[in-house]
Amino acid sequence: MLAATAKEFAPEEGALFAIGNCPSVGITGYLLGGGSGDVTPSTGWGSDDVLELRAVIWNGTNAEYITANKEENADFFWASLGGGGGLGVITDIKTAIVQSPEPLPHEDRRKFLYIQNLEFHYFGEESKREGLESFRRFLYEKTEESHKFGGGGFLHSESFRLNGIYLGSADEFIESFGKNGLLQDIPPVLGYHTIYRKMTSEADTLEDVCDGTGPCQDWPNFPGTIIEFESYGEAMLYKLCYQVAVRDDIEMRGTQTSGDWCKDLKISSDNCVSGKYGQKVPICGKREVLDALLEAAYDPESFFNHGGPPEWWLDLAIKDGRVPYKDTDDLPTSLGGLLIPDVDVDTL
Repeated sequence: MLAATAKEFAPEEGALFAIGNCPSVGITGYLLGGGSGDVTPSTGWGSDDVLELRAVIWNGTNAEYITANKEENADFFWASLGGGGGLGVITDIKTAIVQSPEPLPHEDRRKFLYIQNLEFHYFGEESKREGLESFRRFLYEKTEESHKFGGGGFLHSESFRLNGIYLGSADEFIESFGKNGLLQDIPPVLGYHTIYRKMTSEADTLEDVCDGTGPCQDWPNFPGTIIEFESYGEAMLYKLCYQVAVRDDIEMRGTQTSGDWCKDLKISSDNCVSGKYGQKVPICGKREVLDALLEAAYDPESFFNHGGPPEWWLDLAIKDGRVPYKDTDDLPTSLGGLLIPDVDVDTL
């Protein structure tokens, strides 16, 4: 669905479709289960955007092929969306495409950010309460702004961390998060820096605007990385590439890759580097890689659309025993897709 949206609509049209974050979940199960993703705060649940289903059902005597929507077989349609399936074999799904928010008046086109490891550190109990309360107010009292951000978060004992997609430019993000108390200005001497990168339509690779070695423009010095793209498809593909192929967390590698992503994507080997576990992983910030990922995502038969652990991973994890699994006393609490209930800070 992401690939179809990217191929059928020009970037300036701002077409969105809420996809999930887990590569092992197919689009049918995702939509029938409700469908929460990074842009859900803006688009609504994935199941809300389903217009029509076609399915094979058993009517008590024989199999029947039906169409279900709000007018025809409405009970089947209603029960399927969010019910998790099981009522029949879904063969076709027709969905709506949602348009992303308009760019600011002074900006010539829409921008999309991938927010990576944006951290808010606690400097004492009062700082912790202040940060969590700012986040709660932003989500539930500033919805005209917060609907542009969605993703995941983690509560640690010393900080909370956000990752996700922002439907706007870097400057808009800085203004919105800054005035809502979600960007700390931490002295660089403490070892924290802001990293800002962007991919323009003319560039072949990501450009480092601020590389984390010093102040970033006139922004506060907050811990985290923001990466700006000119299309939603590129932002999401970069995120998927980073999470599925590159992260040290071996459990995220839920595609049927051979272990050599450049071979699987049919691109030259200089677009890949050696990964932590010996596999060849792509350099996600190269346009050739993003274009190849888009083509793979558009092909339902490609390795990219087949979940589950591949053979090389099973050999590594089970036979060789080289995949590390370590206990920790500081396990984070996941905030899921930021669609958490509006609860008080003491509960958080």
